[in-house]
Order: sequence, then C-alpha cells, then structure tokens
Amino acid sequence: MRLIEPIARGGMGEVFRGLDDRIGREVAVKMVRGDHDDRLDLARRFVDEARIAGRLQHPGIIPVYQLGEADDGRPYIVMRLVAGDTLGSALSRRDDPSRDLPRLLNVFVQICQAVAYAHSRGVIHRDLKPSNVMLGRFGEVQVMDWGLAKVVSDAGAEAGSRDGDRSGLDDPRAFGGASISGAVLGTPAYMAPQQARGEPATDARVDVFSLGSILCEVLTGRPAHEGETPAEVLERAASGDVRDAVERLRRCGAGEELAAIGIDCLSEDPERRPADAGAVAARVVSYLESSEQRSRDAELARAAAEAKAATERSRRRLTAALAAAVLAAVALGVAVVDLRERGRRQRLAAAESAIQEAETLARGAASDPSGDPARWESARDAARRARSLLDLDLDRRAPKRLDDLAGSIDVGFACAERDRRILLRLGDLRADEYWTTPAWLDAQYPLAFREAGLDPDAPRDGRSIRRPRDVARSFADALDDWAVVRVRLAEQAGRDTEAAHRVLDLASAVDPDPWRNELRRAIRDGDAAKLERIAGDAGLEARGPGDLCVLAQSFVFLTKQPVQALKILRRAQRAHPGDYWINIRLARHLFTYSSPGGRGEAVPYATAAAALGPRYAGPHLLLGEYAYVADGDPAAAEAAYRRAIDLRPDFYYAHFLLGVALGDQGRFLEAEASLRESIRLNPDCGDCRGFLGRQFWEQGRIDAAIDAMREAVDLDPTWPFAFDTLRIALTRLGRLEEAEAAGRRAVQAAPTSAAMHEGLGCVLAALDPASAEAEAEFRAALAIEASRPESRKGLVLAFLARGDEQEASRLAREFGSSPDLSRHFALAGRVPGAAVGIDRPTDPDEASDLADACRNRGAFAAAADVLSTALAAGPPADEFKVRLLRRQAAQCAARAGRNRQALGWLEAELAAIRSRPDEGETDFFRDALMELRF
Repeated sequence: MRLIEPIARGGMGEVFRGLDDRIGREVAVKMVRGDHDDRLDLARRFVDEARIAGRLQHPGIIPVYQLGEADDGRPYIVMRLVAGDTLGSALSRRDDPSRDLPRLLNVFVQICQAVAYAHSRGVIHRDLKPSNVMLGRFGEVQVMDWGLAKVVSDAGAEAGSRDGDRSGLDDPRAFGGASISGAVLGTPAYMAPQQARGEPATDARVDVFSLGSILCEVLTGRPAHEGETPAEVLERAASGDVRDAVERLRRCGAGEELAAIGIDCLSEDPERRPADAGAVAARVVSYLESSEQRSRDAELARAAAEAKAATERSRRRLTAALAAAVLAAVALGVAVVDLRERGRRQRLAAAESAIQEAETLARGAASDPSGDPARWESARDAARRARSLLDLDLDRRAPKRLDDLAGSIDVGFACAERDRRILLRLGDLRADEYWTTPAWLDAQYPLAFREAGLDPDAPRDGRSIRRPRDVARSFADALDDWAVVRVRLAEQAGRDTEAAHRVLDLASAVDPDPWRNELRRAIRDGDAAKLERIAGDAGLEARGPGDLCVLAQSFVFLTKQPVQALKILRRAQRAHPGDYWINIRLARHLFTYSSPGGRGEAVPYATAAAALGPRYAGPHLLLGEYAYVADGDPAAAEAAYRRAIDLRPDFYYAHFLLGVALGDQGRFLEAEASLRESIRLNPDCGDCRGFLGRQFWEQGRIDAAIDAMREAVDLDPTWPFAFDTLRIALTRLGRLEEAEAAGRRAVQAAPTSAAMHEGLGCVLAALDPASAEAEAEFRAALAIEASRPESRKGLVLAFLARGDEQEASRLAREFGSSPDLSRHFALAGRVPGAAVGIDRPTDPDEASDLADACRNRGAFAAAADVLSTALAAGPPADEFKVRLLRRQAAQCAARAGRNRQALGWLEAELAAIRSRPDEGETDFFRDALMELRF
C-alpha cells in the first residue's frame, strides 16, 4: 500500500489517497493523526469503525478493504475512494432551498435506505450529517465515517461499543456541523436531545432525529439546531427545542406531507419519531410517488379543460367540434389506459429484475468460500423488494417461484449465521488454550461442534461436514487444536489417545488437505521424527497460520521441545505478521518459556495481537500477567484484566486473575467477589477456590479459608499450594494433626519443593519440638535450597528442644549471624525464669514468643502460665490475636496435663465465636471440650 497525497484532515484523523500496488486500485487510507498516536481510545475507535463498517455490505455504505498498522504504530483503514463531493458542499452552494429539490430528495431517500440497512443489522451511526455523505460523480450516494457507530442488540442494549456515550473523535473546537469531543458523541446541529444530554443512545431513533435535521436543511437551507457558539448549539440540542425548525418546515413551501415527515423525525419524544430509517424512507418514497401521481392527474385535468374550452369556442362548428371532442376523449382514454398498463408492466419488470437479482445474489452467497451471512442477507433484501413490487394480477406463477427462492435463501442465511456464531465460540476456545485446563477445554469444544452437527464421538454423514472452503478450514484449525488438547489429557491421565484420534479423523473429513493430513498422522502416531521432517521443510512459511500453529503446539505438548516450537513460531510470524493467532501464541510462548529477564520480548507481540484481534481477551490477560509477574505492578495488571473481562465477561480465568491482583493490593472483599464469579462460571476450578481461601484468610475468616482449601484439594489433589495453605490455616487454629496430614500431602504433590518440606517440618516441630522427623524435613528443605532461614531456625530449635545447646550453637555459627536465631537463643535463656514464675511478660507478642520457646523446651506448664498472665493483664485490641492466644494457651495447658485450665480457655473461645458461628470451627471446639471433660 502506497500513500500518494493527503485529501482531508480533521481534528483527530487524516485521509490520504493511496494506491494498492498489487492490483493497481486507488483507495482512501484513513489513519490517526501523528500528533495523536498515543491515544489508545482513538486506536480502539479505528478498530471498531473498521469492524462495524466491514459488516455493513450495502451499495450506500463505503466498503472497508483492510485494517492494518503503519510502521509507526498508527492504525489505518483502507476504504473505497469515491470521487465527488459531500452533500454538505452541495447544500451550501444553493442560493435557494427549492433549487434542485427533486434530485436532493432522491439523494435523501438513498441515505435513508443505507442507514435502514445498518439499522436492520443492529448498528446505529450516531453522527449523521451532510458532510458525512459522499455524492459521487457517477450518481453514487454513500454514507461515511462510522467511527462513532455502535452495535446494539434487538432489545436496545449495547452489544458492541465499550466506550459508553461520552467522549468523541473530532476537533473539540468545532461546533454546529462538526463533532464535539470530550462532552457528547455526535454533531450538535443534527443531534437528538437524548444524545446531546449524554444519555445512552440505544436504538435507531437517535439516527432518525439526525435524518430529520438533514431533511430540514434540504428543505429550508438550515439544520434543526443553530447558534453562535458551540455551547449555545449544544444547549439548544439538549433542550429539545425545535420550534424554529418546525416553523421553517411549515413555511418552506415543499408540501404539508413532506414537512410533516421532517417534523415527526424532530420530535423530542423518541416514541413519537419513526421507528427507524426504513420507516422514514418509506414515507418519503410514498410522498414522491403520490406527488408524481398528482402531477399526472393534473396533466390529464388540464388536457380535459383545454378540450372543453375548445368545444365552447367552436360551437358554430358543432359537428367538427363534437368530432374533435370525441377524438380527444378517445385519445385521453387511450392515454389513461396506456399509462396504467405501462405502470403495471414497469412494476412487473421491476419485480422480475428483483427476483433475478435475488437469484444471482443467492448463487453468489452459496458459492462464497467465506460463508459470509451478509451475502445471504443481501439476497434476502432483494427477495423482499421483489415481493413488495409483485403484482399478483399480472403473473400468478411468480409467487411460487419467489416463495421457493425466499425459502432457500432463509435456509442459507440460517446456516451461514449458525456457522458464524459457532466460529466465534471456537475462536474464544482457541484463544483460551493457554489460560485454562485441558479438561475444561475438552468439555467446551463438543458443545460448539455439536451445534454444527460435527461430533467426533458420534456417527456422521457426508452432508453434515460440508462447509464453504474458508469455514471448513477454520473448523479444521479448531479441531486440530482440540486433538492436541485430548493428547495432553490422555498423557495426564495415563490413558490411550483414541479420543484424540477421533477428533483428528473428523478434521481430515472436514478439511482433507494432504499436507495437514500428514501432520495429523504424525500427531496421531506421536512420530517425533516425522514432525522434525515437516518442520525442516524449506517451504514451511508458505503454509497457512493455522498449520504452523498446530505444528508448534505439537512440539510443545507432544515432543516437549519448546525451543523447536519457538523457532517455528518465529518463522511463522515473519511469514504472517498480520495474523492474530501467530502473534498471540508467539507472545504466550515467549512469556512461558523465557527466563524472567527475557519475558519482555512477549509484550510487542501481545500488543500486536490486541490490535489484530480486538474481540479477544487473551492479549490483555497476557499483558496483565506481564505487569503482575515481571513488573510487580498489580494495579496495571488489574486494568488489563478488567479490559479482558469487558471483552469476555463469561471467561472464568479473567475473573480469577483479577481476583489475585486485587488480593495483592489488599482489596480482599473485591478479590473475594471476583473469585466467587470465577467459581460461578467454572465450579470445577481448584485454583479459584484455593485463592478464595487465601482472601478469607486475609480477612481473618480462618474456618471459611479452610473449607475453601479443602474444596480446592478435592478438585485438584495434585496442587501443593492448596495443601500448604491448608496446613498453615490448620496450624494457626491448633489443629495440628490435620495440619500434619495436609503438610504430608503437600510434600507428596511437590517432593522437590523446599517450601513444602519446610512447612511439614514446622507442623511436626509444633507437635514435638524435639522430633527427629521434623529435623529430617528441615534438612530436606535445606538440601534443596540451602539459604532458607525458617528451615535453619527449625533445625537449631530442634537441638535446643533436645537440650543439645552445643549442636544448636554449632549450627547457628555455621548458618551465620541471624537476628532471628539470636532472638530464639535469647528466648531459650529465659525459659528457666518463666518456669519458676519470675519472667511473665504482659505484651501479647512477647508472651507468645516466650511461650513458643517454653513449648520448644517441653516446658508446657510454663508456656501456659506465660500466656495466662498476658491474657489476664488485658487482651490485645486485635480480636484475631486474642483468639490465637486463647487457643495457644489451651494447647499448652492440655499438654501440661492441666485439663481444667485448658477447658476454661476452650469454653471462653467457644463463647466468643458463637456470635459468628462457622459450623466447622464450632464442631472442632465442641469436640475438644468433650475430650477434655471425659
């Protein structure tokens, strides 16, 4: 694409004349101005404009050929270049509003018909004005500039726009005929009151008001709203005061019926306006047709009057006059009959032409390799036009032919629309691959494919797999990805790969490409050598992006060669720099398999993927993970995750990541809400429940945390984090036997983790400070990670508990000076004083530390006395700390054989928690009380 010259410039964007060198076509290239290239909102609007305009295939809407990114990072849109002028310029050149009125009314009808098509597709323009309508040199009328357009659902709720209704693109200095920025969307001179007040524009009637203002300018020379300043124009628009415009329309002389159309469009109450642009077009067309009929009737009336006058003047020549009158009457009758017959023939010809157009469009849609539903929609529109024109009295054969055609078109449209919807879902699943589990994906893929009549686990016939070429290829891409997912599942569960083979067989039936079938056989057989040969092909770059992605995935998950996969993805990105799937998978691969310092290379590819696939959440999840992991910036990660949720509100993992980021910012209640939403969307997510437990823990809801952790380990028995967090919680509650069991499960799940061995050692030491098994776990942790301070401390304390101060001192010297170890040696020196009652600190933290030192030396009675003194001196303000001290005191008293004292502390704690009982916690204390009493 080559830029030739600038042809227009606005406040935020500029348009160039360009040349597509490949086919020699002149085009218009629209891009963000260079001084605004850092405006992400503008880039997003460019993407939205291209996406919306691309779905509107109508002769009255300028087609979009391409969306891309310039070398300097600015997005651009390539469109059809229309040689001509704007309607605004044509209106401004008139010296009299009545001049050229018939032509301009026909132009207005074409504008309404183009906008009506957009309304039928669920799109509203929101900035209709004469300067956004091009009048081509050869009669074309095209509506431009869909940058402020919005997709709305049938119910009127917003579906496509995510920017709300406040902010704009154009020059903020402009007013009247230009869009205002920073306040409301649109152009005040043509703006509906609701739009001017910044209320959400949710249906087609905001455009109907703008059409009324354009019609007002066509008929009176001025739009609905006028003023001397931007504020004045906007204020008048917001007030809904159109009395001046209504008065001008009534006095314009164009006819009461036409003026009434404009007045109805300008009603302040949206309910009183025509429903959409199609209704406006129908009324104007009806007016023009009735006006034409009135003109014909007037001509006939004049002819009759002239005949009568001639008769009166020629009374003396009665015979001749009568003959002339008879001839005139006959001629008049023949003329009327001929006029009617000609009109019938014209309508029939128009209907036949529309039927033929519908047939041609239907054949084109059926043979379209892309399977685009818009092609069928165009055929549908032509069939509807034919039905509206058809005169049943002229040809009774046409309705049957038209009914058959319309039926086949409806079936074609339904199939194309179904496939479009399924492909969107499959695209989401393929995009989710790196952010969820194989089991979740394997549960979701069948739901999408069964709707398409494609089920690898059920019998199928040839008809069910027939699809347009591009649709079949996209289905095959998703099937190939699904096959790799099933191979991974089989490997995890130790099963055979028969389920994956069935998916590969279906992919081959849908897309029997020889090269891809060779790759599928290599995947089926797990043939690493064949995969290497395929990857070594010199012509590999010529393959499509889907082929290269599947090949790379095979090296990641089948042969466990991520370096080879990276080479393939780099080659693929050089060959297909504009492909979303290549860029996002390269970004994910770099982030996952690079060293921490090399993860930054993933960012530009993720950023490119965000521009290339604006509907996908994956790039934003990856950018959020980078901000969280590499930059340590949970606030930036939160912003990226929220953007992902805007795009995929139903994807559980986006809510999970947001919950983690919120929790790290100390926003535990918000984190809890996000994690609960992730669990609602995927009840089988163990990670979600595990991190929910962490939020409960941070809120002091220990028992709820334990329940969540137990649910997490039930869902994923291989997840060491959940077992370890469960161990910590149970230890804090004094449920040491249960904590020991959780610690042992954590070590089983991650035998090479120093943290897991250390955690188990801490529980064993709490049960028996002199435990040889605790010593062994601390030594195992230090063998994996020699500098862990908690394991060093645990090892030293084990020898202190055995009374072997010499070995404890030797180890302390070996480990080096440590304030923590020094503190523990100092506390150990205070144990004798605590035992005889002369060392009784009242500070709760100091008392807890000294009690631990006593317990580690087996002096449980001294520990209980230290804690009792601290609690009696005045409990700390922190209720959570009070609860822990009570439980610690009860444990030490019980270990010292003072069951009555332990019973007292447990009863006090049980009374305290009854105000907010948690069934699990209450049951634990009730059981402990029963054990002590009996």
